[in-house]
Amino acid sequence: MPASPVEQTAPDAPTVASAPRTEERTRAPKARGKPRRADDVSEPISALLVDDSEVGLRSLERQLQDLGLRTETAANSQRALELLVRQHFDVVFLDVDLGQNSELDGLALCQRIKGQQRRSVAGDAPAVVMVSAHAATTDRVRGSFAGCDAYLGKPIEDDALRRSLRALGMRLAAPAESGFGSSRPGGLSGLPPPHDRST
Repeated sequence: MPASPVEQTAPDAPTVASAPRTEERTRAPKARGKPRRADDVSEPISALLVDDSEVGLRSLERQLQDLGLRTETAANSQRALELLVRQHFDVVFLDVDLGQNSELDGLALCQRIKGQQRRSVAGDAPAVVMVSAHAATTDRVRGSFAGCDAYLGKPIEDDALRRSLRALGMRLAAPAESGFGSSRPGGLSGLPPPHDRST
């Protein structure tokens, strides 16, 4: 029986040699275990937003998309942990108070993420930015003890957001450059925030 086309291909042929290099590029950000640096422009920065408020999610999502980040959202800690198992994120934004539908609050979820980083050989846990309407010194200290890398008060100002991301070593796109949006169907860019009926 004649050899198949794959078997006839030489070991150094482009079709065989190119596959591992593509796979290495895909895995590179996760293998480093650190936020993407300014000299790495191979992929957009990926961010997971965790907040029980749809208004809060939409507002921060728009801000991050304007800076060129790719976003995914979760309304509770259970969904956040599911997403963190399935895919790699460079940074996670956690609201401190995640509401009654969440098994963990933001501080406990931050501790869980950082604990997984310490146990992981690759050390591939994302940076964690806590966000809260409570941003007094004591609140920030609690966030620091939980292991967060930055703490932002709500409402989040654009300048403070940029400074925090740059301090984490992340390259931000200028507003005109950002072509990345939400991974959810129907990106939210340009949509007005809905009325928050929970308040």
